[in-house]
Amino acid sequence: LGSMKKLFTLCASALLAFTLSAQVEQAEGSWYLGTGDATNLLNLFSDNGIGMSATIGYAVQDDLIVGGTVSSDSGENVYDLDVTYFKNGFGFGVSLDNAMEANDEERTVGFNVGKMVMVGSISDKLFVYPNIAIDSDQNMESGISFGFKF
Repeated sequence: LGSMKKLFTLCASALLAFTLSAQVEQAEGSWYLGTGDATNLLNLFSDNGIGMSATIGYAVQDDLIVGGTVSSDSGENVYDLDVTYFKNGFGFGVSLDNAMEANDEERTVGFNVGKMVMVGSISDKLFVYPNIAIDSDQNMESGISFGFKF
């Protein structure tokens, strides 16, 4: 089931990234509130439930977003930080995961690429961000972030 979820996520990410053409401008002063991976919604009716973490970002200048995530893992808060630069609607990011080395785990550096798309048919503030990431151990993951831009 896990490999099917990864395959579905990869295909959905690629489809969204390359078929939706609404280019998003990241204006200085914009706020981004969202979730890390929308594919966790697939677990809505599973025994495990939904495990989602909140993300927040801020455009410190046009096309440059600084963001972070705080999640709880085994009773400790885990802090992930990221910086994403946008060019022609595509985001190129660097992340520092587990920045405070919670749960005696190492911090890792990752790189990601994705495309931010506004979902205007639902709300002019709703975005999706299909992306593919690779960490310092060369593990690749795909995901679909979503949230609201203010």
